[in-house]
Amino acid sequence: MHFGVRSKVVEKLEDVKNNLISVRRIFFTPSVEVKDELKNTSIQITCLDEGGTVLKRVTSSDSGEVQDSENENENGSENGSSGGDGGAG
Repeated sequence: MHFGVRSKVVEKLEDVKNNLISVRRIFFTPSVEVKDELKNTSIQITCLDEGGTVLKRVTSSDSGEVQDSENENENGSENGSSGGDGGAG
């Protein structure tokens, strides 16, 4: 685990102000055992209507590749993330 920050870049000393930090981050690198467990876990995708009725349920057919937080894309989100909570069932 390690910490990091995202901040604005300024070129002039007079532009250094107290609002440069935009995000504080914690990076966690899981052990091989944790990565293997995630890789070998099937992910159920469930679509619900507004009333909570299950409309469709499928099991993901992805490769199971586990991406570390250090390998996130430039905007800080994980590749393929839909912005949901990523719940598995």
